[in-house]
Amino acid sequence: MGRRARLLIGLGVALTCCQSAPDAPSLSRTLYVAGRYVMGTVLEVQVFTSGGETARAASSAVFAETARLEAALSHYRPETDVSRLSRTAGTGPQEVAPEVTAALQRALELGVLTQGAFDITLGPVFASWRESSSGEPSLAALRARVGHDKIVVDPAGRVALRVEGMALDLGAFAKGWSLDRAVALLRERAVDTALLSFGQSSVWALGAPPGTEGWTLALQAPGGGVQGWVTLRDRALSFSSSRVPAELRSAADPPGRAPLVDPRTLRPVRRQATATLVGEDGALADALSTALLVLPPAQGRALVESLSGVEAMVVEEDGAVWASSRWQAWTRYRSARD
Repeated sequence: MGRRARLLIGLGVALTCCQSAPDAPSLSRTLYVAGRYVMGTVLEVQVFTSGGETARAASSAVFAETARLEAALSHYRPETDVSRLSRTAGTGPQEVAPEVTAALQRALELGVLTQGAFDITLGPVFASWRESSSGEPSLAALRARVGHDKIVVDPAGRVALRVEGMALDLGAFAKGWSLDRAVALLRERAVDTALLSFGQSSVWALGAPPGTEGWTLALQAPGGGVQGWVTLRDRALSFSSSRVPAELRSAADPPGRAPLVDPRTLRPVRRQATATLVGEDGALADALSTALLVLPPAQGRALVESLSGVEAMVVEEDGAVWASSRWQAWTRYRSARD
């Protein structure tokens, strides 16, 4: 779905779209930083605590929970429920773990919310564009295997992919979904100040470091470098980019090398832009940051303005910027150009 570009250095492990502010004040509590490779990237956990054992235990619980969710939701690992659903597509309902049912139901809701610009059934499309030698695969054949209307969740919680050859890909959703659960786990453990950076693009800012108004993060510009800074407290952030390197834009290059596909046309998105979503729900932020790169700018902005609990900023390749009405109030955004 949306490409997660790599940029900048945080207090610990490298972050994708953002970094912690370098000028944080002297703090009475200890900052504990840990990282672990999970879901195909590094999950960094930064916790402010008065006790190291508390921070270590909380971080270990977060890593264990995200590893457990990966074992259910990954489409790369053949033993997961999501991979099994793809293998058994067209054969009827399958028993899956409750968290898989919950994740898929949420993804279906987000597909409707984003007017079809977010879709977890694009697995065959990504594969076909990668493998096509003619430059464009048979889109009509792909259309028959794509669409949220072809996923059925029955009252017993079983899931069926109705058409043989369907394949799920939760890549633009699973990290935000997992972060929401990790934050809930931290709150249960009475951890009130933490920064979780997952997939180097999906971030959850819990509380605020002592002596500050929130976690200050740097946002990537479409062409590289810093676009500006946001300050977040008790909110999730998702950053997506559709930027294609110039060397991949020539007509001779297969379109499938573009990082983002429009679920409505099944063709790669050629627009060069970045989208940053801030909200109270990491899964929603992830889905919307992808959708805003697919939808026309006016339609995307109208969608964000129609929702409560989310704000957004989109930066086009030419530097044009639009931000939702409460973006500034929510994020205290400071442009690097100021």
